[in-house]
Amino acid sequence: MSASAVVPTLGKSPYLIPCLEALRKEGAEIIVVDQSAVPIEIPRGLADRILRPGRNLGFAAGTNLGIEAATGEWIATVNDDAVVEPGWLGALVAALEADPTAAAAQGVNVRLDAPDLADGCGFAWNRWWQAVQVGHGRSVPALATGFREVFGVSATAAVFRRGALRAVAADGEVFDSRLGSYYEDVDLAGRLRAAGWRALLVPAA
Repeated sequence: MSASAVVPTLGKSPYLIPCLEALRKEGAEIIVVDQSAVPIEIPRGLADRILRPGRNLGFAAGTNLGIEAATGEWIATVNDDAVVEPGWLGALVAALEADPTAAAAQGVNVRLDAPDLADGCGFAWNRWWQAVQVGHGRSVPALATGFREVFGVSATAAVFRRGALRAVAADGEVFDSRLGSYYEDVDLAGRLRAAGWRALLVPAA
């Protein structure tokens, strides 16, 4: 499995180091995009590459920078306040390998301050055509094998098929940098769906 994890950060999250430690155990190439004003000190061995643009580019542009530098066939986007559980990456990649029509997969994102509550299980649309996180604030669903389709995945912690990202990148941008840190993953989900790709929720991750 050739996978790269891109972690954009401003250096303010107290979970940055636990985030990187958890990803290191998953065996992925780790690319940190340090967008802080003062370079962050990252312990040796927790990042394979550290990119420092010198300013805050926002989540979309910062993550694009990391994706460009990544070497993996699978691209994981991970917020600097997310800590993945053991087997997270393997479960998502396995689901994508089993379904060649799927471009993206995510697990059940849970709240660190209330681990019995879900933060989200993928995107859906409400009756006002606003993108919402499926299951947000509800009890975490029971872990299960298999997967099910969702409209799109949250870039909080997700894995993407690199070829699909290349296919829908507008002017070379995977995430639309104009959107900064809001709805950029919803926009990407829409472009992937329009191009015929599916997105998966993998409850075991």
